[in-house]
Amino acid sequence: MKHDPSLHDEDEVAFHRVVKKRILGALQLALVILALVAGFAGNAILSRSSTSDETRTIQDGTIAVEVVEPRVIDLPFRIEKSGTIQARNTVSLSPQVAGRVVSVSPNLASGGTFRAGEELFRLDDQEYTSELSAESEL
Repeated sequence: MKHDPSLHDEDEVAFHRVVKKRILGALQLALVILALVAGFAGNAILSRSSTSDETRTIQDGTIAVEVVEPRVIDLPFRIEKSGTIQARNTVSLSPQVAGRVVSVSPNLASGGTFRAGEELFRLDDQEYTSELSAESEL
């Protein structure tokens, strides 16, 4: 915009405001472009310096890699926390007949698992069989 000397004071102030806004806009645009150029330049520099002996691009575009055979190792697993632990499932066990327990399954321990129908206890059956024979005699 050309400055016209015949403009009044108000018009002149408005003209200067427009010029200042355009200059400020041009500076902001220049800063954004400068930041983009600096970012691209930094990326180019860092990508050139990151190629090492471990990763090299072969001329046909493939990347050379080192193949490592996986192996299983035991690592210690320890958690130190405080709180209350609550079982997800609980089971109440009660025999159908009375008797002395002769053996207990090793799976019936804290944290143990067992299948449906698996024998958990073995009772002494002498008392039970003697009661059955006594009932059958009646």
